[in-house]
Amino acid sequence: MADYDTSPALDELLLDISTMIELSDHDRKIAASRYRKLKEFLLRPESHFADVLEDDDTDSAIYAQGSMATSTTIVSGENDDRFDIDAIVDLVVPITWSDDEVLDKLYESLEGFPDAHEIERCTRCVQIRFATMHMDVTVLDRHSEPRQPRTGEIFHSPDEGPTERVKSNPYGFARWFRTSVTYPAREFEESITASRKSLAVNRLSSRSTIAKVDQEELPPGVPSRVDAQEVIALKLMKRFLNLRYQNSELKKPPSIYVAKMAVVAGYQYLGLTEQLDSLAYVIQEDMQNAINANCGPDRRNPSYTVEVLNDRWPATNVDRTAARDEMAALRKSIQEIKEGSLTQISKMLTELFGENVAKRSVEATLKRRTAGQGGTSSYQEKGTGAVLGASILPAPAIAKAPKQDFHSGYYKNK
Repeated sequence: MADYDTSPALDELLLDISTMIELSDHDRKIAASRYRKLKEFLLRPESHFADVLEDDDTDSAIYAQGSMATSTTIVSGENDDRFDIDAIVDLVVPITWSDDEVLDKLYESLEGFPDAHEIERCTRCVQIRFATMHMDVTVLDRHSEPRQPRTGEIFHSPDEGPTERVKSNPYGFARWFRTSVTYPAREFEESITASRKSLAVNRLSSRSTIAKVDQEELPPGVPSRVDAQEVIALKLMKRFLNLRYQNSELKKPPSIYVAKMAVVAGYQYLGLTEQLDSLAYVIQEDMQNAINANCGPDRRNPSYTVEVLNDRWPATNVDRTAARDEMAALRKSIQEIKEGSLTQISKMLTELFGENVAKRSVEATLKRRTAGQGGTSSYQEKGTGAVLGASILPAPAIAKAPKQDFHSGYYKNK
């Protein structure tokens, strides 16, 4: 074990950023109300699903999948407060429905959903768009009993070409993920709680007509938070990828693939900074191996190994090279941040995660670090002797500052 501080300033900054980009407790309750409303809406008499979706979760189920199930939902981008959440409609699809009809019938049944601004039929789901949230609804045709819990097939139904059935078990993946990460020590939990208390952002309006239940406890379909260090690093990685790929014609790595790699990276005891670096490392290596082979990677659902998690990505070595280079760039930035001044740190965090959250995280760290110094919100600038105020603007030089307490890396996987 290291004989120095394993909770450095950079870990604090990254933890604050993750808090600002995630769903707040308030927003989780609003999102949960939409999951509940989804089943009610599909059970309406005029819905195609009224006679096939049983009003009993022992016979059919609607539940969270993807980021909501793994507790890693984040806002889409720097200036976009939209959240994307996913729902599975798990049922026995009538034999009279063709594979091409399933998503069409789902689309027709969801028209007029409360508070929806727009509804779109996509290749594998129907997307309900709200003011600051999207909900992707996917039909899973359950396997015959006895079956592995919640296994089945989803429908890949493009505008052109034949519809295909894809074996899937998102429930099993989420359960595997949640039981594979290392749950935090009390000190880490307390840090997260404190950060949420001061920095959490409520983005979903409580004036929604379906928000009347937003004070209820989350239903079983929306699992509780997972505040493991690997989960926090995954949120940061997803934010980084969102910003890096937002203006690219290339597809970004699927979130479920990145989630799998977050577990592959393993727990890094030196802290959150090293956890993020380790995640970038394993993706970088995965892409390099795939480049060398000119195929893959083939990352499977550990709970259901016939399911390929990244079946539509990467398609070419261009995709693989881009992802590898982004991971290399992230790791390089992390190393530079460890040695940087606070001004440099603020600039680099802005490039990695966006200006708004970078500025607020630095201001929050300044406030904490100076709380015991008479409440003066300033911090000595490394090397130059400048003092930085909460606005992150340099002041006249007065004294040389001590070295930052950032730590060097360690990987148990190398």
